[in-house]
Amino acid sequence: MLMITRSLAKLCALVLAVVTLAPCAAAAQFDREDSTLKERIGREANPPVDAGAADRASLAAIDSLTARFLAAYDRDDAAAIVALHTDDARFISDGRVDHGRAALERGWKRSLPEISGLRITLLNRVVSGNLATETIRFTQQYRHGGKTVTDSGYAVSVLRREPDGAWRYHTHALSRVPGAP
Repeated sequence: MLMITRSLAKLCALVLAVVTLAPCAAAAQFDREDSTLKERIGREANPPVDAGAADRASLAAIDSLTARFLAAYDRDDAAAIVALHTDDARFISDGRVDHGRAALERGWKRSLPEISGLRITLLNRVVSGNLATETIRFTQQYRHGGKTVTDSGYAVSVLRREPDGAWRYHTHALSRVPGAP
């Protein structure tokens, strides 16, 4: 337990550093709108050149998780999105924290009919043991007040490899670009 706590503390410190620095360093790189799934997940992050087989397997599993998330988003499938999260997941946005899968599902069911066209650019990914962080830039269309507007911002996610070996999202923290609804 102490080892997990230390790992989580190190990961939280890393997330704080990434959240603070990534938007400044990457602000000009977000114009891509690609049609294929592989292109839809922009690649600004670079895994280590000498990544071992375990690291490559984790990266591939996390890429698969992202692809399944995007497919569920496109289908407006809140239940499928929630299934990609840990039981104790957290979603932090607009000063609110949703805890657990039930709260996430209510939020996704409420939001999915109003949003579309999600595009993400992976800015950074760090995998350490059974924990990983991702920093992304996102854009999507949002229907608000009878108009369709672009919703965009940054997100940091903490992922956890569960006892069954599957990677799942544990925490998402979103920060919208000023002016977005």
